[in-house]
Amino acid sequence: MHEPKAGFTLIELMLALAVAAVLMSLALPSMRDLQQRQRIVSAANELVAHINLARQHAVLKREITVMCPSLDGAACTGGNRWEHGWIVFRDPDRDGAPDRPGDVLRVGGAMAHLLIDSAGRTRIRYSHRQQ
Repeated sequence: MHEPKAGFTLIELMLALAVAAVLMSLALPSMRDLQQRQRIVSAANELVAHINLARQHAVLKREITVMCPSLDGAACTGGNRWEHGWIVFRDPDRDGAPDRPGDVLRVGGAMAHLLIDSAGRTRIRYSHRQQ
């Protein structure tokens, strides 16, 4: 007598692959949405962390501290688009620009596939005292 062999037939395998393909096609769009939401949350968290750093530095070091958009990590662009990166820097002479490389406290990196606009504001400025 022959014992039945355990295994899958070609038809069973093809059916399992078809079910897996249908399930994957349903899951991929939601994964893409999740990925986009994570990218936005991550960018917002990094931006807020640098804003908090600028504020904290101004209060603790008693110096004017500025955050502005930057393309090169060394100078402000003068624009209000932040997705290419930004810098946080000391501004003791109040000219709105870092005077030397040591004045730059932090550089924020570019955010791929995002548009970050500050509605006309070209910088965030903190002072250690009320003005």
